[in-house]
Amino acid sequence: MKKSILKIFATTLLMLTVLSFDIQAKDDNRIVKTHNIDVAQIVMTIQYGDGFFTLTRRLFKVLEKDPRNVTWDDVLLLKTIYEEQKGSDKLEVGEKFIIIKNEFI
Repeated sequence: MKKSILKIFATTLLMLTVLSFDIQAKDDNRIVKTHNIDVAQIVMTIQYGDGFFTLTRRLFKVLEKDPRNVTWDDVLLLKTIYEEQKGSDKLEVGEKFIIIKNEFI
């Protein structure tokens, strides 16, 4: 009698454990995990025919700003950043430089 009660108790406990794991697994499948990535820097490559104004317009497009709202202050800021990194204001095709997003917002 004791063995049968012990078997029933152990079986019931095992079934409850399996059932609770199954419910947790179903809940995990319903949860959609998302990750937000904040871009801290942008690498720009100079293309043939680019000037600082064109680079600034392209940067505005990447930052999802209206490229028609580019001001000369924005162009001067981009030129200053470029000069600090490269040491001159001459643009060479294929050259890359880094814009830190926080400086331009």
